[in-house]
Amino acid sequence: RGEAVAALQASGCVAWGMVSILALTPLVAPLLLALPLPPNYQPLLLGTAVFSCMPTTLSSGIAMTTAAGGNSALAILLTVCSNTAAVFTLPVVLPALLGPGVGSALQPSLLLRQLLETVLL
Repeated sequence: RGEAVAALQASGCVAWGMVSILALTPLVAPLLLALPLPPNYQPLLLGTAVFSCMPTTLSSGIAMTTAAGGNSALAILLTVCSNTAAVFTLPVVLPALLGPGVGSALQPSLLLRQLLETVLL
Protein backbone atom coordinates (compact mmCIF):
# COMPACT_ATOMS: atom_id res chain seq x y z
CA ARG A 1 0.00 0.00 0.00
CA GLY A 2 2.89 2.36 0.72
CA GLU A 3 4.17 2.16 -2.86
CA ALA A 4 0.72 3.02 -4.23
CA VAL A 5 0.45 6.09 -2.01
CA ALA A 6 3.97 7.14 -2.96
CA ALA A 7 3.13 6.70 -6.66
CA LEU A 8 0.02 8.85 -6.38
CA GLN A 9 1.97 11.55 -4.54
CA ALA A 10 4.84 11.58 -7.04
CA SER A 11 3.24 14.02 -9.47
CA GLY A 12 6.60 15.25 -10.76
CA CYS A 13 7.72 11.70 -11.52
CA VAL A 14 4.44 10.94 -13.25
CA ALA A 15 4.63 14.15 -15.30
CA TRP A 16 8.24 13.49 -16.33
CA GLY A 17 7.41 9.88 -17.15
CA MET A 18 4.45 10.85 -19.33
CA VAL A 19 6.43 13.54 -21.18
CA SER A 20 9.38 11.24 -21.78
CA ILE A 21 7.19 8.32 -22.91
CA LEU A 22 4.74 10.25 -25.10
CA ALA A 23 6.82 13.19 -26.34
CA LEU A 24 10.59 12.71 -26.04
CA THR A 25 11.03 9.05 -27.01
CA PRO A 26 8.96 9.41 -30.22
CA LEU A 27 11.35 12.13 -31.37
CA VAL A 28 13.86 9.34 -32.04
CA ALA A 29 11.71 8.08 -34.95
CA PRO A 30 12.71 10.70 -37.55
CA LEU A 31 16.36 10.33 -36.55
CA LEU A 32 16.21 6.59 -37.13
CA LEU A 33 14.53 6.99 -40.50
CA ALA A 34 17.22 9.46 -41.57
CA LEU A 35 20.08 7.02 -41.00
CA PRO A 36 21.99 6.43 -44.24
CA LEU A 37 21.68 2.66 -44.34
CA PRO A 38 21.18 0.38 -47.36
CA PRO A 39 17.58 -0.19 -48.54
CA ASN A 40 17.47 -3.70 -47.07
CA TYR A 41 17.68 -2.10 -43.59
CA GLN A 42 14.66 0.16 -44.15
CA PRO A 43 12.09 -2.31 -42.71
CA LEU A 44 14.21 -2.62 -39.56
CA LEU A 45 14.51 1.16 -39.28
CA LEU A 46 10.77 1.61 -39.81
CA GLY A 47 9.96 -1.00 -37.17
CA THR A 48 12.36 0.60 -34.70
CA ALA A 49 10.92 4.05 -35.45
CA VAL A 50 7.37 2.82 -34.83
CA PHE A 51 8.57 1.08 -31.64
CA SER A 52 10.03 4.37 -30.38
CA CYS A 53 6.57 5.96 -30.65
CA MET A 54 4.85 3.30 -28.55
CA PRO A 55 4.08 3.67 -24.84
CA THR A 56 5.61 1.59 -22.10
CA THR A 57 4.59 -2.08 -21.99
CA LEU A 58 3.98 -4.31 -19.00
CA SER A 59 7.17 -6.25 -19.56
CA SER A 60 9.51 -3.30 -19.90
CA GLY A 61 7.72 -0.85 -17.65
CA ILE A 62 6.82 -3.02 -14.70
CA ALA A 63 8.92 -6.17 -14.79
CA MET A 64 12.23 -4.35 -15.13
CA THR A 65 11.27 -1.78 -12.50
CA THR A 66 10.40 -4.55 -10.07
CA ALA A 67 13.58 -6.47 -10.88
CA ALA A 68 15.61 -3.31 -10.21
CA GLY A 69 13.90 -2.73 -6.87
CA GLY A 70 12.01 0.34 -8.07
CA ASN A 71 8.51 1.50 -7.23
CA SER A 72 6.33 -1.02 -9.07
CA ALA A 73 3.15 0.93 -8.26
CA LEU A 74 4.59 3.97 -10.02
CA ALA A 75 5.55 1.77 -12.99
CA ILE A 76 1.99 0.41 -13.16
CA LEU A 77 0.56 3.94 -12.94
CA LEU A 78 2.83 5.17 -15.75
CA THR A 79 2.06 2.14 -17.90
CA VAL A 80 -1.71 2.52 -17.51
CA CYS A 81 -1.67 6.31 -18.00
CA SER A 82 0.72 6.28 -20.97
CA ASN A 83 -1.17 3.49 -22.73
CA THR A 84 -4.49 5.26 -22.20
CA ALA A 85 -3.10 8.57 -23.47
CA ALA A 86 -1.42 6.84 -26.43
CA VAL A 87 -4.82 5.86 -27.81
CA PHE A 88 -5.31 9.57 -28.51
CA THR A 89 -1.73 10.65 -29.23
CA LEU A 90 -0.52 7.86 -31.54
CA PRO A 91 -2.92 8.67 -34.40
CA VAL A 92 -1.35 12.14 -34.57
CA VAL A 93 2.23 11.30 -33.62
CA LEU A 94 2.83 8.35 -35.98
CA PRO A 95 1.94 10.11 -39.26
CA ALA A 96 3.80 13.25 -38.20
CA LEU A 97 7.02 11.54 -37.15
CA LEU A 98 7.23 8.78 -39.72
CA GLY A 99 7.44 11.27 -42.55
CA PRO A 100 5.81 11.63 -45.95
CA GLY A 101 6.59 8.13 -47.23
CA VAL A 102 4.97 6.09 -44.48
CA GLY A 103 3.20 8.75 -42.45
CA SER A 104 1.08 10.00 -45.33
CA ALA A 105 -0.47 6.53 -45.71
CA LEU A 106 -1.71 6.66 -42.10
CA GLN A 107 -5.05 8.37 -41.54
CA PRO A 108 -5.30 9.80 -38.00
CA SER A 109 -9.10 9.59 -37.77
CA LEU A 110 -9.11 5.96 -38.92
CA LEU A 111 -6.29 5.08 -36.51
CA LEU A 112 -8.13 6.74 -33.63
CA ARG A 113 -11.36 4.90 -34.44
CA GLN A 114 -9.57 1.55 -34.68
CA LEU A 115 -7.67 2.10 -31.43
CA LEU A 116 -10.86 3.13 -29.60
CA GLU A 117 -12.68 0.07 -30.95
CA THR A 118 -9.83 -2.20 -29.87
CA VAL A 119 -9.62 -0.71 -26.40
CA LEU A 120 -13.35 -0.43 -25.73
CA LEU A 121 -14.42 -3.74 -27.23
